[in-house]
Amino acid sequence: RRDDKDKAAKRHQISRSESDRVEMETARRSLEDKIAQLNATIDEVQQQLGDVNSSYTQQANEKVATLEE
Repeated sequence: RRDDKDKAAKRHQISRSESDRVEMETARRSLEDKIAQLNATIDEVQQQLGDVNSSYTQQANEKVATLEE
């Protein structure tokens, strides 16, 4: 009987361990997806800011050129 209980406990422990691994893998993939989404959003914002800064720089250069004339 003790051997049966030990075997059952061992099976439960292995099953629990496998369940934990699956949960960790699911969490890891979810975090990777969220990081990818954040990186894409950061890239978009940087692009938008770059466009704004380029436009501002161009306008400033045009004003300077006008003042120099």
